[in-house]
Amino acid sequence: RFWLPDKQKAVMGTFDPAYCYAVAKTNSLATTSDSPIFFHNVMALLKLPVPDRLAGQITEIAVWGKNNEHVAGEIICDCSGDMPVAAPYGKYYTDKSKGKTATCIADSNGMAPGDYYLVVCPGDFSSLVISATSKSGRKYRREKNSKFTLSGGLIYDMGEIEADTYNVNVKGVSQLPYVFSFSSASGSGATP
Repeated sequence: RFWLPDKQKAVMGTFDPAYCYAVAKTNSLATTSDSPIFFHNVMALLKLPVPDRLAGQITEIAVWGKNNEHVAGEIICDCSGDMPVAAPYGKYYTDKSKGKTATCIADSNGMAPGDYYLVVCPGDFSSLVISATSKSGRKYRREKNSKFTLSGGLIYDMGEIEADTYNVNVKGVSQLPYVFSFSSASGSGATP
C-alpha cells in the first residue's frame, strides 16, 4: 500500500519526485549483469503542457473523473501476477473513503512554460476533467467524455491548456524509461 496525495508539486519537465512509485518482483535479490532486477513504474502520468502565452500565470492544474473515479489516495499494488499492478484501495476493499477523486499539481508562483506531469492511479474512466487555474482566477477547462483506461507505466498527453480541441491519446504517449539496476560496479550504489 502507498499514498498518492490530492496535491502534488509542479516540477517542469518531470513529475513530483516524491511520487515515483516503482515496484519490482523477483525471487532473489542476488543480481548479476545477466540477471538484473527491474523496477516498473506502476502509476500513470498525465502530461500537462503550459504554453508560452500563459508563462507564470497558471498556479494549479487539477484532474478528476466525473463519476467519482479514484485518481489518488490509498493505492494497493498487486504483485500476484507477472507484473505489479496498482489500483485504488476501493477496487480491492470496501472502504472507498481512502480514495481521492481529484488531484492536482500546483505552484503558487505560477508555472513557467513547458511540460509538467501529474501522477495518477491507473484505472478505467468514463470521463476525465482537466481544469487549469490562473493567478487572475480564470479557469481553463476541458473534458474527455468517452470511456478509456489509464495504464501504469504510460504517459498520456492531455494537450495544451487553452487548446481548441481536447483529444487524449488513450494508448499513452510512451512507456516510462525508469529502469533501475542495483548492481554497483563502481561502488556508487544504484544508478538510474
